[in-house]
This record gives sequence, C-alpha cells and structure tokens, in this order.
Amino acid sequence: MALRRLGKRAARVAAGAGCIGAAGGVILYQTDPSFQRSVRFWQLTGPIVAHYLVERWRAADDADRDARYKRLHAMYAGRARQVVEESCSTFQGENGS
Repeated sequence: MALRRLGKRAARVAAGAGCIGAAGGVILYQTDPSFQRSVRFWQLTGPIVAHYLVERWRAADDADRDARYKRLHAMYAGRARQVVEESCSTFQGENGS
C-alpha cells in the first residue's frame, strides 16, 4: 500500500515538473530567437537523424548499411540542403550581412 502511494506521489511530481518544463519551453520559444532557430532546426532534421539511426541499427553488415545510407541520401539530400540554406540565411541576416 505504501509503495502504491509513493508511486502516485512520484507521478504527481513528474507531471508537475513536466508542466513547469513545458511552460519554460514556451516562454523561451516566444522570447529567444536562437531557441526558436534551434527548435526549427530539430523539427526539420530530427526525423532524418532518427531514420539514419534506425537504418544503422537494422543493417546486417557494413555493405547493407552502406546500401541503406545510399537510399536515405537519395530520399533526404534535397531536404537537408534546404535546411542548411535556410539556417545560413537566418544566421547571415542576424549578423547584418
């Protein structure tokens, strides 16, 4: 019984900490342009990185991994280039270039 109460209390504390963290993230996003850029970058690149990690994990050997990476490159190269170009233009505008 005591263990169950401890579990419920831990869940409440975790939920409260999560809410505070989420509120802090929203405030940062609204007030800090560099945080906005970081969020935008990971929104665009996170799925690509995750897909590469999954394919690396699924590969049977080095040759299979290389073949999987070639398919991923064909799938994501254009999108990755757009992310880089968008990031460069954002940072150039920030420096007054």
